[in-house]
Amino acid sequence: MRYCAQHCDAAFVILGSHDLEGVRKQVQSYKNLAREEFGRDLKVWCYSYVSVAETLAEAQRYVDRYAVQYGDDVACENIVKELGIQTGIFTPEQADRYHFKAGWARFPLVGTREMMVEHMDLLAEAGVDGVCLSWLDYNAGIKQWNAEVMPLLERAGLREQAHRPQIVTA
Repeated sequence: MRYCAQHCDAAFVILGSHDLEGVRKQVQSYKNLAREEFGRDLKVWCYSYVSVAETLAEAQRYVDRYAVQYGDDVACENIVKELGIQTGIFTPEQADRYHFKAGWARFPLVGTREMMVEHMDLLAEAGVDGVCLSWLDYNAGIKQWNAEVMPLLERAGLREQAHRPQIVTA
């Protein structure tokens, strides 16, 4: 945290909470440290895993399938132990194994298209400057996100309208 506050333009953080006040507190601790001790601004980004479906239950079933049914418990324990020791962010006892197997302890963006807007609005309201998104199936996920979620984010003012190239046919 101190290294990022002193030397970096942005910090990528594992959010320790999924509620507005918990996220806001964590984000502000980074930004305040940078401003108060080093006289600089720091952007704070988080990581999120994404599962978008017609219903929340369907989106959750998809994540449960790969995180619970196919999740590698031994690998998860190794990552939790090593990451916790190296970063000091958490102890292995504090780590939520489900979210590690679902997407490396990332903030869950799980639900309907409309819920994605609500989740992204919560992150923005908490002061998060950007989100690094991931999907189990990246190619299908990014196509779905761009087609179904991005227009809703643009309408909500959470994303600038993309500059889409015009396709001209002769």
